[in-house]
Formats: sequence, C-alpha cells, structure tokens
Amino acid sequence: MGKSIFESMYLPLPSPVQQMKERGNLAGAEAYLQHLLETGECLPEERWRFRAELEILRRLPAEYPYTRAEALELVRRYVPNFSEADFDSLLMKGKIFWRYLDGEARFFGRFFDSLCKTDSFFAEAAAKQRHRIPGSERRLLEESAEKMRAQGELSVRITVRAELELEGAVFREGALVRAYLPLPRVTEEQSDIALEEMSAGGQLGAESAAQRVVFWEERLGENHPFLLSYRFLHTECYRDVYGLAERMQAEGRAEKQSENGTTKYGAEKRAESGYDSALFPPSAYLRSLAAALTEGVTDPLSRQSASMTSSQRRCATASCPLIFVWTGWRSAARWTASATAAFRRFYSYRSARRSESRRAGRAA
Repeated sequence: MGKSIFESMYLPLPSPVQQMKERGNLAGAEAYLQHLLETGECLPEERWRFRAELEILRRLPAEYPYTRAEALELVRRYVPNFSEADFDSLLMKGKIFWRYLDGEARFFGRFFDSLCKTDSFFAEAAAKQRHRIPGSERRLLEESAEKMRAQGELSVRITVRAELELEGAVFREGALVRAYLPLPRVTEEQSDIALEEMSAGGQLGAESAAQRVVFWEERLGENHPFLLSYRFLHTECYRDVYGLAERMQAEGRAEKQSENGTTKYGAEKRAESGYDSALFPPSAYLRSLAAALTEGVTDPLSRQSASMTSSQRRCATASCPLIFVWTGWRSAARWTASATAAFRRFYSYRSARRSESRRAGRAA
C-alpha cells in the first residue's frame, strides 16, 4: 500500500459505512466498501480512500483486544484495589480509548502503557512490579525537552534489528518466496544510515525510493529468517507549537478589518498566498466532481447553481446529487462545512436510491 494512498484520507466515508464502523459492525462496513469498489460506484480518488479504510477496518480488532473485564484485570495486576468506579472515572475523562466491536465495548491494547506515560501514579505502581513502560520516565522526558528548547534540536542514534520468517505451517520446500523489510531513507529527521547486517541475497532499494526496502527472492530449501540490521541518527527539532498557535491567531485577527460593525476578511490576501482548506484542498477529487457536475453545461449561472434534476442525471458518475459549483475551485475548497453537508446528503441519497431500486426489483 503506497504512501500516496493516504493522501485521500480527508475524503468522507459513505454515511452507512461510518455508522457501521462506529457501531462496531466492521464486517458490514467492509462489505459495503467492497461493493462500491467492485461495482465502480465511486470516483477514482474515492477508490484510494476506500482501500485505505479497508486496511484500517482489518487492523482495528487487533488494536482493541480487551473486554471490560480483561482491562480491569490488567490494571489490578499493578493496582490491586482499583475499582470499577475508578475505571469509569478514567473513561469519563477520556484517558482510556475504547470503541464498539460487534456490539461490545473493547479497549485499546496499550491503554495501560498510555496511563503510565501520562500519570505518575500508574507509572510508580508498574515500577513496583518491575514493569517499565518506555517513555514513562518523566525525568528523562523533561530533561530531553529542556535540551531541545536550549539547543533547538535533539539527536539520538538508533539501532534496529528485524527478522522475517515463514510460519512452519505455510513453509513449502522449493517454493518461491519474496520477502521485504523496510529500510529508512535520508530525510530531515534521519541521517547517517548504516547497514550492519543483512541475510545473503538481499537487494537494497534505491536511496531515492519513496518507500525504501530490502528485497529477497529465493526458493527455500529450508525455512530460515530474513535478517536486517541497521543504525541511523534521528534528529528532532524543537518546535514551539503553542507560540505558533498564538502567532497564527494574532495573524488571523490582523487580517480581519472591522468596518461599520461588520467584519471583513482578507480573502484576496489568502488567495494570493495560495491558502486552501486542510479538509478539502483543491485536488483531483474536487476537479473530478466539478467536471462531472458541469459536463455539457456552458452557461455560468447554470454551472454555479446545478439543479436537482441535472445532478440526479449525473449522480452515477459525479457521486453527488447536489453541490453548488463555483468556477473558482480555490474558493469552493474553503467551504468545508457546506461541502461536508453536501457529501452526507449525497450518501444518504445514494442509499435511498439503492433501497428504491431493490424494492422495485422485488416488485417486478
């Protein structure tokens, strides 16, 4: 799954899929998306979004493995007198992540590690049982943060060793096997990458590759692991996010000019700077919608206020029953609230149309 597939994550899911996901009906959500992909009832950009969501749905159960009883038992290993009321209190404060899976509340697999990192009470309780959570040492975190503020950055040298081996049940002597293990590329944060050990026959990916890997292709005479060991220098630069937020707010206030009780926004200035909404940036997806909705329409007024009739006629390809089309798509991209509502109306409309079609088919 390529990196570019996640560039479509800002696109909304069909409302039935979102509802099934929130209720824990992952199988239903997966089947719905598979149907859209197989029948082609989605735009090209939506295909990328739906494929990414299928992978998310596949991984969710492993990320939330604990039932309530199992989660309580885990905490009580370190805090014996931990009550259900204490557990509920943490839930109400949002300190324990959970979600529904098949109608049952399931809890995040690393919720106790998170508690240890954010609450010294749990970190100390775990330490008494010789259970050390990486990243839970407050003193080390504070010292690292202070160094970053003083020096502007902090560097650490990291060594990684990875092994990949077939399970015995799937091994077949003489079968052709291809194996891949990730290898970092030089970036702003990563440098001085050095290979320390690699199984024979490994082929290094190009340093300029978007996702660099080591690749093996071999007919296995015996089952053996594919090994890769490397080290690199990781550097994190200090970024004053609170100061940045304050500066952005100050700049936003400066752009607003109050005239006779009304507020005037610097739209021209934003257009000159190329500002676009983070939720709906101008993309191939929006351009596809614009082209589909305005296909064959030349009159500017008609293009700006697409009627329900014309949008229904085009909804099979446009994936939207009613969206007002602006000729300037940079402006359209900023109307995130309107666009979101339009998408939700579309998916509800599409579901209703399918239900009508099924009823008509049964009646026939």
